[in-house]
Amino acid sequence: MNEIELTEILKIAQDGEAKLKEMSNHATTMSEKWRVKTNTSINAEAIHNQDTKVESL
Repeated sequence: MNEIELTEILKIAQDGEAKLKEMSNHATTMSEKWRVKTNTSINAEAIHNQDTKVESL
């Protein structure tokens, strides 16, 4: 391989690395949104259950 081919391969690898990092960051963001959504849902359900218990006392 000559220098030009190696430079092209390096560029492709760097572009791939950047794309993987972007995808990873996106997945992390989506995961965090899902965690907040599910925790909010779980907390709302827990509060509802507590209200039911208080009413039955």
